[in-house]
Amino acid sequence: MSSTGFVVESLANFTPAQADPREQVLMRYCNGRGRFSQDKKFINLQMQMFDPYGRPDGYMAGVWQALFTDPQQLLYIPPQPERPFDVPVGPIPALAPAANTKGTWTFGDGSSITVVGPATTTLTQLPDGSYLFMVATMQWITNGTGRFAGAQGLKSSLGSTHVPAGVDLFSSAVVDFDATTIDTFRVMPGQLIGLPPKL
Repeated sequence: MSSTGFVVESLANFTPAQADPREQVLMRYCNGRGRFSQDKKFINLQMQMFDPYGRPDGYMAGVWQALFTDPQQLLYIPPQPERPFDVPVGPIPALAPAANTKGTWTFGDGSSITVVGPATTTLTQLPDGSYLFMVATMQWITNGTGRFAGAQGLKSSLGSTHVPAGVDLFSSAVVDFDATTIDTFRVMPGQLIGLPPKL
């Protein structure tokens, strides 16, 4: 039992986070390889997927398409937002996405979720001269197969890769790298859309 009093049977299907009993909230992580294209406009990801307990649960395949023109733009840190945070006032700094993304997450039972959406991307320089290349996505669920056929909803990912000192991800060569992501899904399965909630 969690500190909130909820019984969490499996973080793979995180029922305490549901807004409605018809909604499915899923948590997964992925480990695998990324490849920067030679023109540095695209990253292809091929990764194995796991549930939060480390059990294999399928795979993902995705593409990241750069919108920026100079990698130095990824070192930009937005200005500190001004207070207050507890009343509806602005302005709030407008941040442009660094990339567009698409991908498919195929689960162990063969069901899949397909998504598309923007990404923010940043390079964080570390004291030893290496970098963390980090990506955050907000993606629309456009459809699915199997138990997710006709699904709607949203998916978010936090991904990162460590870039050793002296390695240039943006060189003119094709560059391969290790990558990890944490993925969350808020899904309305197609067969449940329009049905009353279960009591």
